[in-house]
Amino acid sequence: MEVAAMLARLVGIKPEVSRVPMVEPNPTFPLDRMERFQNMAIAVGLKALFSSRRFYVSDLRKLLDAAGIIPDGRVMRTLDVLHCVAYEDMPKPLRDEVFRVVLAMFEEPPHGDD
Repeated sequence: MEVAAMLARLVGIKPEVSRVPMVEPNPTFPLDRMERFQNMAIAVGLKALFSSRRFYVSDLRKLLDAAGIIPDGRVMRTLDVLHCVAYEDMPKPLRDEVFRVVLAMFEEPPHGDD
């Protein structure tokens, strides 16, 4: 699937499909609103991650944490190598693979090897 299509699909996350950890109900902020809020924030954060001039793995870690996703350790160690690298300095096949790998993290069940 094309990266742009994957991102468009991700930005359209439905609130009822959530991997966000359950939070204690708060009468001033209902649970269904909290899940929508978290999903929208994650989608906007991903868009910002890909819209920036550089790849910031620290921002990716925050997004994964907010989504309750435990990433594969080997994948994260590989992405760590690219921290702060300008997208324009990455060969197009590498840049496309970074986008694909990151989006896949948010589409697959949580996992990890560390």
